[in-house]
This record gives sequence, C-alpha cells and structure tokens, in this order.
Amino acid sequence: MKHFLLFIMCLISSTAFGTGVERVEPANWWVGMKNHELQLMVHGEGIANANVSIQYPGVYLKESVKTDNPNYLFLYLDISDVAQAGKMDIVFAEGKNKLSVPYELKAREKRKMAQGVSTADAIYLITPDRFANADPSNDELDDVKVNRARSGARHGGDMRGIINHLDGDYERNR
Repeated sequence: MKHFLLFIMCLISSTAFGTGVERVEPANWWVGMKNHELQLMVHGEGIANANVSIQYPGVYLKESVKTDNPNYLFLYLDISDVAQAGKMDIVFAEGKNKLSVPYELKAREKRKMAQGVSTADAIYLITPDRFANADPSNDELDDVKVNRARSGARHGGDMRGIINHLDGDYERNR
C-alpha cells in the first residue's frame, strides 16, 4: 500500500502541468542587450494555470500573460545591466507542485568595430526570364508571347541560359 501511495503521489506531481513545459521561445537570450525587455513564450499542457517566479540576480519578472489557449503563457522579463551570463531557473508552481525549467542567458560578444557588409551577406536573385535565353523553342507559352520591348512582358530567358553564363566549375562539379 505504501508503494502504491508513493506511485500515486509521483503521478499527480508529474501531471500537474500536463506534460510539463514543452518549449520556451526564444530558446536562450543574451545579457548586455540595449533593450532590457525580453518576452518569452512558454508552451506546455495547462501551463497558463501556473504561477511563475524567477530568482536570478538582475532578472525581474515584470508580467505573466495568459491567452485564450491554456497551453501558452507569455512572460515579460527585465534583464538589467547587472545580470550575468548563466543558467537561471524559471519556476512554475500550481498548488504544492513545482516545475523548474532552466533558461540560459549567454554572454554577448562585443566587437570593437563593425564588420560591414561582405559577399557572405549577399543573396543573388536571378529572374531566368530576364537573364539569358538559351532555348528559343520554350519562349512562348499558350497565349503568352515574347515581347522584349515591354518591361512587364515575357522576355524568353530560361535556366539553361543562366547555366551557360556560369563559370566552368559548375558544369564540372555537377
């Protein structure tokens, strides 16, 4: 009987928050940010019924906001300048049941000089129809005719035209 009661107590304890906290978004944050406010979205079965507390130097729970969905809870934190990088516990309590979820505050890298924009930051967008035409046989589609004189009309370019303009490494590495 004693083991059965212990099992029931463990079962009740583990189901107080349904399946617990399934995720916290964002998954981590950084100390030393210009804007001190952080909004966390917490998802877990029945989590909106929990009372939340955080005991971590420099981090203050400003507000806990419920939604119409009982499985979501939004936490508004203030992360002051004195907060240090480390793992803090977000404690969810409902009656005597408590669930502690670790949340990491990371150290922010400080750079002395801005890196600037490089080729690593660029995305090249090519519109095949406007780029190069390698196969005139596929230019006209049903009622759509090629008309290079009009900017909004079909110009006839295709993927083969783009490939033909790539350097030789592309064809060799295919």
